[in-house]
Amino acid sequence: MAITDLKGMTVTIPAGWTATAGYGKFAVDVTNSSGSWSEFDVGYNISADGFGDIVSQENYVAFGDYSYWSYPSTTSFDLTFTGGTDTTNANLIAWVEANMEKATPTATFDLTTLDLPEGTHTISVIGKAEGYKASAASAGVSYTVEPSGVTLAAGTYVANDVLTKDTNFDFDLNYSALIFKYNNIIISDELIYKHYPTDTDNVERTGIAYNFLDSTWTADIYKTIVLETDQEVSAEFATWFNANFTKQPDGVTLAAGTYVANTGFFPSGVSFDENLNFTSNGINFNSIAVSDNYMTYGNTDVFEYSWYNTAYKTITLETDQTVSPEFGEWFNSNFTKQTHSGGAY
Repeated sequence: MAITDLKGMTVTIPAGWTATAGYGKFAVDVTNSSGSWSEFDVGYNISADGFGDIVSQENYVAFGDYSYWSYPSTTSFDLTFTGGTDTTNANLIAWVEANMEKATPTATFDLTTLDLPEGTHTISVIGKAEGYKASAASAGVSYTVEPSGVTLAAGTYVANDVLTKDTNFDFDLNYSALIFKYNNIIISDELIYKHYPTDTDNVERTGIAYNFLDSTWTADIYKTIVLETDQEVSAEFATWFNANFTKQPDGVTLAAGTYVANTGFFPSGVSFDENLNFTSNGINFNSIAVSDNYMTYGNTDVFEYSWYNTAYKTITLETDQTVSPEFGEWFNSNFTKQTHSGGAY
């Protein structure tokens, strides 16, 4: 199709460019002592330092107010005509067609602006223009949309006996382990439970839970962590966490009734801080905290290697209550629900 208007057209000026037969030079010039120039009123953008008007004569072309330069161009560059009164000038169009190559159209597109679902996609391009048949699809380009974040559901998680890791990293996560609160997990040669001071908890805590070098836990109680709320984490951390920790059932029910601690009760090697509404020794409590060899009801110490008062061995739940699976298992292994001929009491 014949060119009728240069506006919007991009041409490539190759390295070592020559015009018509003759001098065979590429010159940047606006005054030529050997003859007069033909000047055209056109605007353009060029992939080099700024130039002015286009001027052509014989086998020369001039861009801007530059002195005579008779050396061939050493690199190619593109020029795009942007407008002007002479973009439809037949003489200029003929000269451009004879002396310059029409550039292969290119376009840059930011794939991140596409509203694509997570995963890997193959993207091809089809050229379309009004009045033209659509082009064939280009070769496919693989593009992966990473998840923006993964939600870890609130609950209790128990770690595998042996942990894996591909790299060292640390990540912010609010959780509890043993009876302590933490806000960061560090993975290096060790799995470290870390709490950095905050406005509401100005204490720095560090718990070394696992050694990756010899695949050993400091203690089994470190295997259990609790997320009080749903939390959004990176896909990288979620992949590691879900491969190494298993979410436990949301809870177990302790039936209403009276329970008595078993003979030989001794809370060794466990750690809990569980919300539980109950009565013991005539006092109402709303929690039980257990840490190796110690136990408290609410803020009252009831056991330290032995019972402070044997009346605390008996507790009564007025209603059914849901507790964590770990606490439920421990409680049912250490307290026995009492019955009589009329049923539970």
